[in-house]
Amino acid sequence: MTTEAQLDALFRVAQLKSDLELRKFSAFRGHVVAMETRIDRIRGELSDLCASAAPDSLADLRAAAAIAGRDADALMRAEAELARMRPNFDAARAKAVREFGRAQVLSHLKAGAADARRAKRDGTP
Repeated sequence: MTTEAQLDALFRVAQLKSDLELRKFSAFRGHVVAMETRIDRIRGELSDLCASAAPDSLADLRAAAAIAGRDADALMRAEAELARMRPNFDAARAKAVREFGRAQVLSHLKAGAADARRAKRDGTP
């Protein structure tokens, strides 16, 4: 097996691994973005509740306090969930970058070997 054929085989394997890791990272990123969107929505609801006019009655005050408590609990849970996701998300991103970089390097090596073969065949230095 020639060097060019070996590089081609290595490139194909690296490309498959790169595609797989990028798909995994993309799916993970979708989950993280959804969680961040949820957190922003809850924060917006809490902000709107705080900015609204003071309740007119005790019942309205109790209802607002219940909504604020529910939203605060939901926010804490969502932030904790995002914090648990971050290390794995960062690891998935690093692995995807590493595999993509490996495929790019092998692509450049393969192209360089093909150029060298053509130059040798054509007799140009």
